[in-house]
Amino acid sequence: MANKNINKETLTRFLGQIEKGPRESEEIPISTAIGRVLSNEVSAAMDDPPYSNSTVDGYLLLTYGTAMASPKRPMVFESLGDIPVPSMAIELPAGKTVKVRRDSYMAIKRFLEGHYAVIKESEARFSEKTKTVEVTRLVEKFENIVLQGSVRKVGNTIFKKGYRLTDQDIITLAHQGISKVTVSSRPKVAIFSTGKELIAQGIPYIIGSKYDCNSYCLSAMVEKSFGLPLNQGIMQNDLLPFMKKLVETALIADVIVMTGATRAINGNFMSDLIKGASSYQVTDPAAVLEAHRRAMLETGIKPIFLGVVSTKPVICLSGEPEKIVEEFDAFVAPVLTHLSGAI
Repeated sequence: MANKNINKETLTRFLGQIEKGPRESEEIPISTAIGRVLSNEVSAAMDDPPYSNSTVDGYLLLTYGTAMASPKRPMVFESLGDIPVPSMAIELPAGKTVKVRRDSYMAIKRFLEGHYAVIKESEARFSEKTKTVEVTRLVEKFENIVLQGSVRKVGNTIFKKGYRLTDQDIITLAHQGISKVTVSSRPKVAIFSTGKELIAQGIPYIIGSKYDCNSYCLSAMVEKSFGLPLNQGIMQNDLLPFMKKLVETALIADVIVMTGATRAINGNFMSDLIKGASSYQVTDPAAVLEAHRRAMLETGIKPIFLGVVSTKPVICLSGEPEKIVEEFDAFVAPVLTHLSGAI
């Protein structure tokens, strides 16, 4: 449990040094918005539902005409036929009824002032000969009716700023006639692999070398976390060239992730690299190494180094391919969530 506490405390301190997003926003179609984080509040553009409607096939009537209804003494209503399309712009007096279908648009004059309801077709008896409907029980006001705006009124907040959209939310937006939303831009994540033993994909294999695999795994995980991966290739553990590249990359990326340099940290390589590239280090190498040792004994999730260069977070992971997913979830994913402004 000690390692989990170290990770949580370190992550909290780290996020405290990074301005919460979004840094940039973009407008996108809702068809591509699943998983994206809203950078603006979304309000209802119309009442939901937009009109009062029936939830069943049946007969619309005034309920006080059913007050004394029973199987032995049914109340009889004169049928005026089916509800007109697209709306019913008439008054429905007592003793009269109209046939309605599920989702029928009921725009009767003074609708909300009356004790209207819909009785299910299966619960009423229609006579083709007399064009009448018999009701044998009391029908409650607004029974089987969903009133206009009963779910939400126009102008009500649907989703708050910082909310991450789900697939069901896309349906809600589409029902509202909202086809585009403003979301946080995908954080740009620069990815470096380090180590003299690494070779790039496509190069003939050399005995004693290793193909770079971490950058591909990290790129896929960044995509999955709604970030934009920027693969910067393989860097050797040469301080000055790496420092120069790091400063240049901080100008175009929102996050910098490096893997490897596990041995180089013993010589304070990462500390010197980030200090030289400019700015703030969250943990000193000794503390990181202690967290590393404890992590090896417990969960195996371990930060190698965390820092900030030109306001951009820098996350240095161990470089062990079998641990990269755990390390990403522990440190990189929360930073991407923080930068997106998600609540």
